[in-house]
Amino acid sequence: MNMKISAIVDYISFLVKKYGEIQHVQMKNTFRVASIKTTATGTKIIFQVIGKSTFMECTPAEILSNDAFIERFSKKDIQKITYAHAQDENLKTTQQPATDLKLVRQEYNMANGKTSFVLRDKDGNTSEKTATEIALDKKIIKKLSQQEALNIGYVAGYEHSQNDAGN
Repeated sequence: MNMKISAIVDYISFLVKKYGEIQHVQMKNTFRVASIKTTATGTKIIFQVIGKSTFMECTPAEILSNDAFIERFSKKDIQKITYAHAQDENLKTTQQPATDLKLVRQEYNMANGKTSFVLRDKDGNTSEKTATEIALDKKIIKKLSQQEALNIGYVAGYEHSQNDAGN
């Protein structure tokens, strides 16, 4: 008889322990990812408060930047959010705004110490200009991508500093 009572007590303590673990997991996981929406402007995570009909929307970066916030999602949801964030960042880095001019070629002339750039417009016409000519023409700079304008500005600044050092 003592053995049966001991077995029942062990079983009840096992159930209480499991119930506590379940409660802890439920308290920890208070949000669940309902859907992931990707548009041209970026990715949004739509998530639900578990047990409620409340839905909220955030970017993956907003969720991942707050440790207390992200701890309230399950491991699988964190994986989904992290993947969505990586996709979003990849999309941002690969998307380049349409530009009117594109840098086609860059050549350094050792004889005069100048770098020339060949630019192509939307119609396919090309023109060749030095870094200094481009850097001084705001109309051309506005038509280039930010990275190309930065590269040309760097070359123009370097050449200018070399000319000042030589004089």
